[in-house]
Amino acid sequence: MKPICSAGIFMLAMSALSQAATYSFTTSAEYDANFREVVSGGSIGHNAGGYVSNTGVNQTVVVAYDTDGAGPGTTLYPVTLGTTLSMSADVTMNEAGSFGIFFSGVGGGTTYLALFNITTGGDQFRFFSGGSLATGAAGTQDFTDNSTNPMNLGESGNISASFEVLAVDGVRISMTANGQTFSRDYTGITLPPQVEIAFRTYNPAGATLGTQIDNLVVTDPIPEPSAIGLAALGMVGLAARRRR
Repeated sequence: MKPICSAGIFMLAMSALSQAATYSFTTSAEYDANFREVVSGGSIGHNAGGYVSNTGVNQTVVVAYDTDGAGPGTTLYPVTLGTTLSMSADVTMNEAGSFGIFFSGVGGGTTYLALFNITTGGDQFRFFSGGSLATGAAGTQDFTDNSTNPMNLGESGNISASFEVLAVDGVRISMTANGQTFSRDYTGITLPPQVEIAFRTYNPAGATLGTQIDNLVVTDPIPEPSAIGLAALGMVGLAARRRR
């Protein structure tokens, strides 16, 4: 067996690993220490009931996942072939509105938004590109389809989205809500060196009860220490074979 095959197995094992961080928002400190309000208008924050609530009317809110909490660009994920980054949350929308997840390119590349809308005419999945995490602008709509399993107003439903690197010039953005999944492939693109992840919520004019977010999970592609050690052993073995 060629040595390069051995190294390839170890590197693939690393790229397939992931780790998840879960936030149940039982305390305000949990929210403050791990998230950064990018666009808020003062309408979002921790609720004593153990969730995060956006009570703004006709207000777009963007909250970035930031485990430092001090400034922009502190929790970034490197983009490599095989990278999969995702966020999910239990979301309760009390009025027709939207909940989305931004994957924002840092240092180049494009920003993508997966958006789920509850409307009186039927729920929708939509994908956008070229928007702005900094302002909350969605960008250009590239895909839309109606949900056949709509969420009910006032009832919690799980919404998730993922950013998957398919090739050196391609990514797949996927979104799942109430067990139904849609995805959009973007090919012939320039990959960003790094990605920042954030959630975006919007309440329409006339909203009175707002949107609630709970049990938020971020799953990232950073390998566990044991995997790093395993890969290192593989590289040592590869070097030893080459010296023979």
